[in-house]
Amino acid sequence: MKTCRVCGEAKPLAEFYAHPMMADGHLNECKVCKRSYQRTRNDLVKDDPDYKAARAKWARKGKLRHAYGLTVDEYKAMLAEQGGCCAICGTTDPGLDHRDLPVDHDHKTGDIRGLLCHACNVGLGRFGDDPDRLIAAAAYLLARQDVLGQVF
Repeated sequence: MKTCRVCGEAKPLAEFYAHPMMADGHLNECKVCKRSYQRTRNDLVKDDPDYKAARAKWARKGKLRHAYGLTVDEYKAMLAEQGGCCAICGTTDPGLDHRDLPVDHDHKTGDIRGLLCHACNVGLGRFGDDPDRLIAAAAYLLARQDVLGQVF
């Protein structure tokens, strides 16, 4: 049994959402109160552009800090150092549904290498971050370009 901090009712643990960070493994609000709060909050903010912008900024800040150990200011400094564009292709369009250029990092060491557009970042990943494979791919493309140029 657990007492909901919102309605004050004692209920079985099954009436509370699980949460690994809580001492007993469950939230302090019962499911009914939690859903009611979420519905009310969603009704208040679903069309509020200021809330959406603040939420996006908070999510970005949290991801930068959690995933890469970066602050927003450090990210902005990196972007300015790169001229506001992808470090590989030079585009300012982050691609896909990104608002900002994704952070490129070494998956083995976690070291940040720079900011890339989605296409370049995924491209490096598809080549396993292996410089030899990338050089071989570039050589292949250059050789095929010469061959095709001679045929046509």
